[in-house]
Amino acid sequence: MTVGLNADELLASATADTGLTDYADPTLPERFAVAVDHLNSLGMDAAGIAAAAQVCRWLLTSRLEFIEDRDRYPIADEVIDAPMFVTGEPRSGTTLMHAMMSVDPEARALRFWEVMYPSPPPGLRIGRRAARTGRRRLARDQRQDAQVAAQPPLQRHARRRPT
Repeated sequence: MTVGLNADELLASATADTGLTDYADPTLPERFAVAVDHLNSLGMDAAGIAAAAQVCRWLLTSRLEFIEDRDRYPIADEVIDAPMFVTGEPRSGTTLMHAMMSVDPEARALRFWEVMYPSPPPGLRIGRRAARTGRRRLARDQRQDAQVAAQPPLQRHARRRPT
């Protein structure tokens, strides 16, 4: 029989990995335990359980780091004038709209890493998280922007269709 996920162990592991304890929500451990119980009810095999544990640890450590960075740096003080949000049903053009907004020199779209790895804030190099930040990430983004700008406008957003 395969042993399932343990919410308390996953929370303890995230705390040990980061050295942080503040999830900014005292109800999170209880709600996380409900989610883990649901995952355990799915009947996953050992590989599924290992993958689920990895994702849970990533989400928990990311949250701990984000809350710590929000307390440490004035992230909340940043002003975003006139934000735009793209939402819609699948296949309704939201990805195309996001792509078009991302190449507008007067606008700025979120990059994948900003959504998936919000901490630390861009440009800050802190301990073991330094590999995800700083000049390497900025240089990669500038290369990608240059590649997109070099493409003819219609090719930038063309969908590749199976042949």
